[in-house]
Amino acid sequence: MRYKIWQAPFWAFFSTQFYRELGSNGKGVGFLYLLVLLCLASMVDSAKSIAYFQNQLMSVGSEYAEQLPLVQITDGKLSIDRDSPYYLQDPQAERVALAFDTSGTSKSTSDLDAPILVTEDAILARKEGSADFVIMKFAGIKQYRFTKADLLSILEKATWVVPIGQFFISVPTIWIGHIVLALAYSLAGLLLAKTISIQIKYEGILRIASIAIGNVVILDIISKLFPAEIGGISLRQLDVHWNLVKLLVGVGYTLFGVSANLAPVTFQSVSGDLPGSGDSLKN
Repeated sequence: MRYKIWQAPFWAFFSTQFYRELGSNGKGVGFLYLLVLLCLASMVDSAKSIAYFQNQLMSVGSEYAEQLPLVQITDGKLSIDRDSPYYLQDPQAERVALAFDTSGTSKSTSDLDAPILVTEDAILARKEGSADFVIMKFAGIKQYRFTKADLLSILEKATWVVPIGQFFISVPTIWIGHIVLALAYSLAGLLLAKTISIQIKYEGILRIASIAIGNVVILDIISKLFPAEIGGISLRQLDVHWNLVKLLVGVGYTLFGVSANLAPVTFQSVSGDLPGSGDSLKN
């Protein structure tokens, strides 16, 4: 195989010679190649998530922090530096988000019509149409102090921890899904090979299907990095469903790659004309 793995994203979009080499002489089945591309795609999503959370921190989070009283817990009893009851307003929905009542008067969230109630003993919450449940009890806490600065610090850490955690959780799941998709596409390629008598092993077809799905992932990355609107017209305005487009692209390149193997490999010794050629494409 006269192509390197990093050349695949370029040649896979148009080169029949690349697919002939891939089907006949390629190594592996392309799953590692898919993993690398999916990591890149997920990194784009994570970067957007970080930007989103940071924006929320600067707007909504800071508004919550400005309303937050000084909270102290001593020997399992919570107190605040404001008169009870005290309310935190949701700055976006303009409604009560949380209520403090350390006087002992309020026993449930319905008493103050708040979704979350903080008493001197515990934090209570309610779900729509159900009874209150305890989120946390303060018994056993000897000394604790929580300020506006602490809340902002937690939110700032969350802007990094949440997207990074999402990345490591989602990538394996997405990768398995794309492997299943490659197996499905390879069956279409196998059917084509049997129908028009293409001499190619199933491993080669599966490798082609993986690279074809890689093209879809690359297009998905581009669509996330650049506006989907061209000349004032978007895909939605044209009633084109992006998932359907990706399905057609994946199947289309699989069949294109398999059909390219009707002709024998004719790649001659011109490796010097290709940057980084001469090494095997191991994927």
